[in-house]
Amino acid sequence: MAIQINMKTMNESAKTEKDFISIVICTYNRADILQQTLESFFSLNSLDNNFELIVVDNNSTDTTREIVEYFVDQNPQVLYRFEKKPGLSQARNTGIKEAKGEIVAFVDDDVFFDKEWYINLRDIFGRNPDIVSVGGKILPHFDTHRPEWLPDNKLWIYGVTTYGANEKQIIPPEIPVGCNMAFRKDIFTHIGLFDVNLGRKGTNLLSGEENSVFFKIQELGEKVYYSPGMLVHHRIPEVRVSKDWVLKRFYWHGISEVATKQIIGKKLSRFELVQAGLKAIKNLFFIVVGKSIHPKKIYWSLMQIDMNRKIQIAFCLGEAAQSFRLSVK
Repeated sequence: MAIQINMKTMNESAKTEKDFISIVICTYNRADILQQTLESFFSLNSLDNNFELIVVDNNSTDTTREIVEYFVDQNPQVLYRFEKKPGLSQARNTGIKEAKGEIVAFVDDDVFFDKEWYINLRDIFGRNPDIVSVGGKILPHFDTHRPEWLPDNKLWIYGVTTYGANEKQIIPPEIPVGCNMAFRKDIFTHIGLFDVNLGRKGTNLLSGEENSVFFKIQELGEKVYYSPGMLVHHRIPEVRVSKDWVLKRFYWHGISEVATKQIIGKKLSRFELVQAGLKAIKNLFFIVVGKSIHPKKIYWSLMQIDMNRKIQIAFCLGEAAQSFRLSVK
């Protein structure tokens, strides 16, 4: 049964302002890209004075602070916050604690906003008082080119959504993507904050923190919507269209799947984790050589491994590595 959101449950330090929106951008060592994202935000249509833009600097060592302070000087609605502890989840939690708005929206530091993003964000929450979260539409923006070997069904690794052209309720496994999502702040008093054991830290590609949050929302029976009008274009730099980066991303996806299941699903015992690791190795073997153990067929199979199978191999390696790693903790 759905919970009843009650703003009075918020403590004084976390008090929110009705109809006020807090937009949170977490960033780490991407000053130049962040500057373009902030410029894109301030080119939005229908911006009013009823918002704040909180930039959470997750211990950057480049010119991030100087870039944000320039925007602070230009607009008092921009706030700079420094979070020393590494991790995207840690930075998002700082943003939640600092936010004064009834609505808290999270957007990555490497997007271009559609001109109507802000007005559509306001509109969908205003028309649907019973929803607690909204995920926006995300399209890819390749800085250089899209490689021929990268199929449409793999673009989700860049946060690209495939939920259609119409507004609708979404239910796991369909969930908002962290690159472009918003919440009624009060929901965090019921489900807690983002799990700091999940999500990216520094240069690793661990994910799963959104899955954990939306699993808890689903358990409460609350509604989550998708808004195609809340659109951003996610920048994909040249380094992220290399085969090495894509394989690394899928390796970490395998790690994330195991890590997330241990947190939001039935926690596996050490023995079960070893079994899961062995199963992943078995799957990897069949991906590489098929069902034949004839040496000649194995040789030709190895010689003809395409990118799609390499992606599957990387995922299985990540699953196996994390399963075995957790089994000895």
